[in-house]
Amino acid sequence: MSAFDAARAKAPDARVWVTGHSLGAGLAIYLGHVLQNRMAADWPLDRVDVVGFGGPNPGDQEFVDSYSATV
Repeated sequence: MSAFDAARAKAPDARVWVTGHSLGAGLAIYLGHVLQNRMAADWPLDRVDVVGFGGPNPGDQEFVDSYSATV
């Protein structure tokens, strides 16, 4: 069990906030998407929030569509 899974077990109703600036903002977008897809089976879709500051727009249209549907 990962540290993330252990934390989720202790606080199952908690929200996850992923933030970043510049390149970190682009990475935060990807991480938010990965976390939401990983947790979709047992967490409501509104548990992951992503806030980026001054970052790039990562991904192509397929990624944008998938991201918009899950995060």
